Amino acid sequence: MARVKIRWNLPAFEEIRRSPEVEAALQEQVDRIVDATGHPEDYAADVEPGKSRSRGYVVTKTYAGIRREAKEHALLRALGGGS
Repeated sequence: MARVKIRWNLPAFEEIRRSPEVEAALQEQVDRIVDATGHPEDYAADVEPGKSRSRGYVVTKTYAGIRREAKEHALLRALGGGS
């Protein structure tokens, strides 16, 4: 049986992971997470391009958000990891 060798086009994968379509999908996800906290005014969400891929993040932006995160784990629950 002949062995098949696959050559991955890594630059193409990186280009896809930084594409506007992927960034839009990431933005939808981080916005959904912020909305799921129930207090969108306390959290900030954004998408940033990186060297090999775009990344989405959600952080607290107010003191109330910091306290809510410490006591209620609002972001973890919004991700589905809390009970």
